[in-house]
Amino acid sequence: MERETQTPTLFSRIFLILVGSLVTILVASNILWVKYYESNQRESAAILAEELAISMSTTVNFFGALPHEYRHIVLQQLRSMGGARFFVSVNDSEIAISSSQPTALSDIIINEYTQALRVRLGSKIRQIIVNFAQPQSLKVFHDEIMFTDLPARWVQNSLILPDNPPLLVAQVQMDTNEWLYLAALLPDPYFLDRENNLLSTQTLFVLTLLLVLSVIFWFLTKWVTKPLASLTEAARHLGKDPLHPVTIDTQGNREVADLAHAFNVMQQRLHRYIEDREQLFTSISHDLKTPITRLRLRAEFVSDTQLRSQFIGDLVELEALVKGALQYAKGTHNSEALIPIDLMALLANIQENLSLSGAEVLISGHCDMTYEAMPSALKRCLSNVIENAVQYGHVAKVHVSDNEKNIQIVVNDNGPGIPEAEMGKLFEPFTRLSTSANLSGSGLGLSISRNLAHAHGGELFVSNAADGGLSVTILLPHN
Repeated sequence: MERETQTPTLFSRIFLILVGSLVTILVASNILWVKYYESNQRESAAILAEELAISMSTTVNFFGALPHEYRHIVLQQLRSMGGARFFVSVNDSEIAISSSQPTALSDIIINEYTQALRVRLGSKIRQIIVNFAQPQSLKVFHDEIMFTDLPARWVQNSLILPDNPPLLVAQVQMDTNEWLYLAALLPDPYFLDRENNLLSTQTLFVLTLLLVLSVIFWFLTKWVTKPLASLTEAARHLGKDPLHPVTIDTQGNREVADLAHAFNVMQQRLHRYIEDREQLFTSISHDLKTPITRLRLRAEFVSDTQLRSQFIGDLVELEALVKGALQYAKGTHNSEALIPIDLMALLANIQENLSLSGAEVLISGHCDMTYEAMPSALKRCLSNVIENAVQYGHVAKVHVSDNEKNIQIVVNDNGPGIPEAEMGKLFEPFTRLSTSANLSGSGLGLSISRNLAHAHGGELFVSNAADGGLSVTILLPHN
């Protein structure tokens, strides 16, 4: 028995191709954009560091040129006037700075700034220590006074901004016990914050864009594949009811419209073929019955008893062959409409009918759902299989099981089974196997049952049971 493999749908394939292509393009383009942006940011960071180094080096040179007794006067004037670009103080030792979390850009600025400051100050200084620090944790005097404790007029107008951007702090050792302390904002105060927000902002943008376009692609793919879903449904209906085809709308793009038109033409040709064949067999039945009846009547007038018996036997066999051919032809299609039926009730009805003739049929399992089927055709399909089991194996054991995909009906008997060499001939019309030589029948029962199972979109399999006898499995897919 072949197992049905689970394959992706056309809808899922198209959708995954579109979304996968979109993800690839977004990732690749954003990597290139981030690389370009980071390159520009590094260049901008070097320029900012250069500008700030030039400004601060002027201040350091100015203080270095002042006599020691005048430096505090200049500092007092700067603080009193306000609006200075830097906060400047003098300490007798280095102040421990609580540095901000380093980043690639902050390291570039510190390195470029330190190098530029050394070039401009030359041998006037002994040591330069540069850090970025947050105003809330910054110390400015002797490891005691905090930046936030300073009078507002000293720093409020120049260094304090609402979002508290980091300050660049440079401590320049002028002499053994003299450290010039300078704190300043970058020319672009929020330059480093933009680096921190870049990844989260860009990630949010990409995810939002991906979500929006995925929704659009989902509806677009659904719209493109909708005609194929209609075609699939029509093909499924055609397999079950070829005498009542469903015409598919040929509107839409040219490829789908051509496919729908070809399918409609195929349905019409198939419908005409079935009607022509039914009419042909009806005509054959009508045309053959009359001469066979006449021949049987004439055979009665043959005086030779043995010859008369041979004539009548041949005519009976000919009549049986005609009836069998008509039954087989009718078993390949059915004009009934599909209606919901109770499968267990149908099997119980077959069991009751066969029990009247003394046949033993045992039913087990269950099927809780109704099944849409052609009632007479399905009854004939099951009856043929069960009657065959009773005829060859005396007892028919019927087991019903139901799952998400299909309903499975297994019929086992206690007969001799079928030799593996003859298994391939089982469904050939008018074929009698060696194990059935002493039994009557036309050899059409299983062939007709398989055709009727196919008419319901199902399948019929035959195998020898492990504990002996023949096992017939009928699979009926859920609609």
